[in-house]
Amino acid sequence: MTAIKNSMVNDPTTPMVEAESELRAKNQITMPKLVSEVLKARAGDRFVWVVEDGERGVVHLHRLQASYAGSMAGVYGGPDEVDAYLTAERESWDE
Repeated sequence: MTAIKNSMVNDPTTPMVEAESELRAKNQITMPKLVSEVLKARAGDRFVWVVEDGERGVVHLHRLQASYAGSMAGVYGGPDEVDAYLTAERESWDE
């Protein structure tokens, strides 16, 4: 069962993907090629498996950020706004 469905996930530009793989004897699972292509996953990427109470048979897989540097860029405004905020904060320390 390797198919991309027309239904969408949270992001309307991201297709829902279904693919299957098999658990091997040493508890290893290979990520299906279709899934790794959609995720743009690479060797060395790390993932977290989450099994929630009440969701028997359902596993959520989340990729961990390799680095959080720059992940919040633009959230608090542009560079000028951030500099102005930091300057005002630092000046308030002397008061």
